[in-house]
Amino acid sequence: MNLDTRLIPSGSRILDFETLQEMTILSRGALIADKITSLAVGTVGISGESHTEIVKQIYDIALLLRQADAKDLETAYDSYRRLTEFKVGCFRHDPPYTISNVTASVVQFLCGLLPLKTKELVAPNLLNRYKGFQGSYLSKRHRYMASNHIADVILALVFAMSLQRHSEVHTPPSEAGEAGYLHHILENLGRLRQLDADGARRQRREYLDGIPDRMISRRMIKDSPLEHLCLIRELAPFWPAPAPDSSAD
Repeated sequence: MNLDTRLIPSGSRILDFETLQEMTILSRGALIADKITSLAVGTVGISGESHTEIVKQIYDIALLLRQADAKDLETAYDSYRRLTEFKVGCFRHDPPYTISNVTASVVQFLCGLLPLKTKELVAPNLLNRYKGFQGSYLSKRHRYMASNHIADVILALVFAMSLQRHSEVHTPPSEAGEAGYLHHILENLGRLRQLDADGARRQRREYLDGIPDRMISRRMIKDSPLEHLCLIRELAPFWPAPAPDSSAD
């Protein structure tokens, strides 16, 4: 597939392990592209019954995105088509899946976790999945709150919708294209952590003004973290999203 890779020298630390020889691994951008296809539930992704595995994949995708630079993101968008074509070829499905099928199934699945038009911000069973992941995968020293997980789900959906526009015939939302668009969002998320109290209040009003009432009740999100509001506003121009497939979960 000619994917972008990087060389890990001998003696490097990966998690709690030390490499005994040089290793070639996928670059961050290629790994992001590979990870997002795992959420193509109903096509080439993991089973919708793999509850903690789903949360783990969302956690990994969001973490990789937040640490990505502009080149990583360009690589992710460029790698996605090649990876998806390869995975589609591995499935004996009649008729064969297309890239559009796979990308739509990612978007559809994530939309099913965010039923914004109901009285809940997230699907009722999402936080149960999060609790299982929190106990099974994370160190007790790592504070991964429910609000962090919800932000990660929304970020994964923003990325998936952007991939859908990138891989089909759509007008990109910025002159820099979809990779530049996502990089701008990630930069904004980083700036939110540096705001003082007055700046945070002004930013909250701006975000709320950019989220239409038809999308979600203001009462549901008036006390939400700024990250949630920033990402929901990015979804607003492309809402309503495709109807979630109940068989995907």
